[in-house]
Amino acid sequence: MDRQWDDSKPIYRQLRDRVVAMILEGVLNEGDPLPSVRTVATDYRLNPLTVLKAYQELVDEQLVEMKRGRGMFVNAGAREVSRRGMAAAPGEDATAGVVPKAPSETAPGEALMAVIEARGIRKVFGTTVALDGIDLRIDEGRIVGLIGPNGAGKTTALNAILGLTPYEGQLNVLGRDPWTARSELMRDVAFIADVAVLPRWIRVSHLLEYAGGVHPRFDGAKAEGFLAKTTIKRKSKVRELSKGMVAQLHLALVMAVDAKLLVLDEPTLGLDILYRKQFYDSLLNDYFDQTRTILVTTHQVEEIEDVLTDVLFINRGRIVFGCSMEQFEARYLEVAVNPDRVAAARALRPIYERQVFGRTILLFDSADRTQLAALGEVRKTSIADVFVAVIEAQGGTQ
Repeated sequence: MDRQWDDSKPIYRQLRDRVVAMILEGVLNEGDPLPSVRTVATDYRLNPLTVLKAYQELVDEQLVEMKRGRGMFVNAGAREVSRRGMAAAPGEDATAGVVPKAPSETAPGEALMAVIEARGIRKVFGTTVALDGIDLRIDEGRIVGLIGPNGAGKTTALNAILGLTPYEGQLNVLGRDPWTARSELMRDVAFIADVAVLPRWIRVSHLLEYAGGVHPRFDGAKAEGFLAKTTIKRKSKVRELSKGMVAQLHLALVMAVDAKLLVLDEPTLGLDILYRKQFYDSLLNDYFDQTRTILVTTHQVEEIEDVLTDVLFINRGRIVFGCSMEQFEARYLEVAVNPDRVAAARALRPIYERQVFGRTILLFDSADRTQLAALGEVRKTSIADVFVAVIEAQGGTQ
């Protein structure tokens, strides 16, 4: 697909149109898989929500079918449906008359639902201030990365959100106080901790039966679909599985719960690089939609960068940075500065500077790209680099 976009038209709509064109031209045939959401988001530097919105339109128009655990596939008859849409009268929507389409965006004046809303959250353990006046809001249908150094307060913040620890301040999760209404909240929340804790004596098959019996929103077929991508045998006991396989099993169980909020604390710890990639692909393709919300913490920031819709930095118990990935990509650029232009580049007040193989790399916030291009090679920066700049500007960690 063409990587150039028309600024006068929403990108999700252009992406949808390009898939339709590929169907009409025979590049994509009935039964063919579409590239995964994460692949398209990564290759074309798009927000995953943009790709999801385009794919959802194709599903609504019955051109594409979503197969849980497998991905998106071109429907039988999609080419003929596309041709009928192309034959619509001038001025009509090309898909008019196919099927009613769901609203693609929030209507003007319509407020988004806050899934998590915190005001002045504070938590003290003895003389240690773990959370120091946390303020945050996470809306429905977002994938938010909570990034911070060890001891910054990430796990304590998650525990407060999950109702696992008391706190000072105001906290609302899915319309409930998590500390006083935890049993109700857990019907709509799924959680994966950094250490998978499963009974070592139980068989995998019995664990699936147990999960189905205790949680009303557990989908056994979906869990089987996730496990089908692994080498885990249903007759095996947990104690017979490797550390990575236990983590895989735990992920399959939790992701099979139809939850409104999924909280992930280092979810792929102990997994090899192949399964980590498969996990995040499954998260986007098989689990996430625009009604679910995901909050994830991890030290492997580079692996989730193309999955996130928003990022938060936490340090010393405080939220010190937060923005959407659209804002992030618009604001931050780094330049590998030519040796004779270093002084001129520093005059533009970069927020961070580092040396790589004798070259000076400068990071800028909200600088003019054309002006930066005259100084050297301009390129997209990473969450990790901005994180280092923000934390060091605040005096580093404790």
